[in-house]
Amino acid sequence: MTINEYQQLALRTESYMNNDLDRILQGVMGLAGESGECVDLMKKHIFQGHSLDMEHLMKELGDVAWYLAITAD
Repeated sequence: MTINEYQQLALRTESYMNNDLDRILQGVMGLAGESGECVDLMKKHIFQGHSLDMEHLMKELGDVAWYLAITAD
């Protein structure tokens, strides 16, 4: 699957905003939040001795990809 194909599939699940500013804001805020969750998982693994939950990390990275696709549209 190409990035463009993924983006088209992601757009099918987007809740459309009334204006472009709201849409972009929702996207960048979502990117920040989901990226932060990835960072938190790594922080806990590296500095606090937690095991790295790869399944959880992959889920969060999928959320990052979704927000990126929606925001880039």
